[in-house]
Amino acid sequence: MVLANPTYLGLFEAICWTVVSTCAYIRTLRTVDKYVVKRAVSVDRNALEITIGLMLYANIAERYGPSSKLKSLGYAIGINADVIVFLIWLIVFLLAAVELDEVIGAFWRWLDKLPHIEPEKKKATRMRGHHWLLIIFTSVAVVTLFSKSSFLYPFNDWPDANIFFTMGKAMLKGKTLYKDIYDQKGPLIFMLHAISALISYKTFYGVYIFEIMSCIMFLTFSTKICLLFTDSEYVKLLIPIVGVMTYSSVAFCHGDSVEEFFLPLLVHGLYTGIKICISKNVEIKDVFLTGLFTGIVLWTKYTVLGFYIGWVFVFLVFFFIQKEYGIIVKSIVSYLGGVLCITIPVLLYFVQRHALEDLFQSYFYNNIVLYKRVSEEAYLKTGWFYNVMRGTREALYNNIACGIVILMCVLLLRLYRNRLFQLLIYTTLIFSCIFVFKGDRCWKHYSLVFCAYLELGLAFLLNMMKSLMRRMDKRGHLPISAEIIFLGICLAAGMLVSPNSYLLLRSRDEMPQYKFARIITEKENPTLLNYGFMDGGFYTASGIVPEIKYFCNLNIPLDEIKETQERYLRERKADFVVTSGKDLENDNYRLVEEAAFYLEGEVRNYRLYARK
Repeated sequence: MVLANPTYLGLFEAICWTVVSTCAYIRTLRTVDKYVVKRAVSVDRNALEITIGLMLYANIAERYGPSSKLKSLGYAIGINADVIVFLIWLIVFLLAAVELDEVIGAFWRWLDKLPHIEPEKKKATRMRGHHWLLIIFTSVAVVTLFSKSSFLYPFNDWPDANIFFTMGKAMLKGKTLYKDIYDQKGPLIFMLHAISALISYKTFYGVYIFEIMSCIMFLTFSTKICLLFTDSEYVKLLIPIVGVMTYSSVAFCHGDSVEEFFLPLLVHGLYTGIKICISKNVEIKDVFLTGLFTGIVLWTKYTVLGFYIGWVFVFLVFFFIQKEYGIIVKSIVSYLGGVLCITIPVLLYFVQRHALEDLFQSYFYNNIVLYKRVSEEAYLKTGWFYNVMRGTREALYNNIACGIVILMCVLLLRLYRNRLFQLLIYTTLIFSCIFVFKGDRCWKHYSLVFCAYLELGLAFLLNMMKSLMRRMDKRGHLPISAEIIFLGICLAAGMLVSPNSYLLLRSRDEMPQYKFARIITEKENPTLLNYGFMDGGFYTASGIVPEIKYFCNLNIPLDEIKETQERYLRERKADFVVTSGKDLENDNYRLVEEAAFYLEGEVRNYRLYARK
């Protein structure tokens, strides 16, 4: 039976989704006169119906997919268990469709009664001095309080951040990325950490500075977007809310993620796109800068390119329909010029070091082909469509407050008559979800990029509450004392929910990384191997650049990693070896120290071995 083959599940889901969405659309029609719909039908309403149904499917599949009873039933009738789950969802959704349609219809009728809002074409988005002061102060505050790279934290023990830092320091030592030292991320994130290492070689203080700069850019463009929709005075309330909600979210994880540094780039893309939607014209410098940022994303983590693909698609189609071919040509040239300004230097670095093949093998082939094979069976069982739905749901769970505001942003788009603006938001959101969550992996920090839409939802809500906000001060102005108090309240609330606050103000002496570093650095020019697990920060704390190409485990099934590390141990090249959660079965090394510490939901036991 065809459905017994899990590889057909993605196609099956797509067909069923098309049928359900078509039915949902037809059901909302009231009267049709041959070719003209006499009652306007909202695509937003249908999209909400379908989204609710798909979220229901994701939950059912997550809860009942692994059920042994369903698997037995599926085996007996020759149908994959996940197909049965999908059919259960389909039946439930269709049974509830009529009631769901009535509820959503009532909600939409309530929205129709609200006044329509438009981003003002002539509204000045030039920020004043008090905006800049609040942005800078908020940026320093949220990064300092919520990022493990801050001086208020003893150490950033996130494996990804330490991998970036180790790779960056290896560059400073003359090693060639991917050829002499390996990780599958893009080269630009390693170059950023190489610069950070020049500022502080054994701590993340250099990264901390870059995080503050990134946050300032993020809040700056967020403020510019808000100024398009609401009054200048009340935008000041949104600055601390956006900063705290983003940097204290579960998706922020530890700090120093690639997604964190992408936030200002994505918000700039939204700001530029909204300006085009308002003016129906293009400024070449804005398009060039968007292309420049696209190049940065391309050579850092290309799975986030979905946002820019959606962005380009919307405006290409719009100006093509408007027959503005001159604008299209100029925009394409400017956009590609920006991309090439980043791409050419990156390629020249690898060409000069005869490592171009290593770049494409490691960054593109391994990520596209091998990374998916980490859980290939699970991927084939569920299919990309379910993965996108599951990832979207997880994004909302990992940013509950942000998720609510972003959903409000999507819903309140109905109040905006600018259809191009609506299309821009919907398209970039959908393309981003597909590209970010298509694979079977769904790490918490993936969803951080969706905080780029946060200021839109907040601005919409604030616009609806203008009359209430004006009562705060009869002159329509907020006193400075109120701004300071409000920022303090936001920061205090953020501390209560931040996933990193458990490590705030802890001593370095408690950290396994520094305990082991004191022993390791007693030896002159020591060598170290982080064996059998991802980089735990021991290279960083001890200031060592690994001699071995595969210096730690990675989330990618490369046989060379284990083989190289085993050979390194057999040849006794490492003076010290660190393991996590297991003993080192090698007679050449003896145990010298043990330490345990909490990380990502579990207590991890580290062991330090020295060569005999």
